[in-house]
Amino acid sequence: MALRRFQVVPVVTAGAYSANDVIGGRLQLYGIAGPPGIWLRSIVIADKAAQATDYVLTILDAAPTDIADNGLITTLADADASKIIWEKIIDAATYRRTFTGNSIHRVSGLDVPLMSNESDGDLWCFLWNSATPPTYGSTSDISLTILFE
Repeated sequence: MALRRFQVVPVVTAGAYSANDVIGGRLQLYGIAGPPGIWLRSIVIADKAAQATDYVLTILDAAPTDIADNGLITTLADADASKIIWEKIIDAATYRRTFTGNSIHRVSGLDVPLMSNESDGDLWCFLWNSATPPTYGSTSDISLTILFE
């Protein structure tokens, strides 16, 4: 099986976030994990604003109730908790690489099986921050790229 790439650029708030805020709202990963499922291999969060935040990626196997950009992840609906199939803290101290005007958070070497619970194979996720809330300069400062097979 060959590696495949999926990227989403969430629309974020140009401005400040608070701890535990969702970044970009509910994100849909279209048709990537129908039966027999996929193997998640790496995650890259490119950050044009070079924020030293600790991101968390929560992946769900079915559509959750939306939490809007800048909304609190702690408002996750009770019915959505059982849809969470994987979660990863992508902390700045371990996974962040800075450049002159931007940064990336990169997690590689993953071997995570994921499968959608939807007939179209969609996975859903929330990207949120757990500490040191970010402040973005534009609505397109973040991109999330996953590699899977």
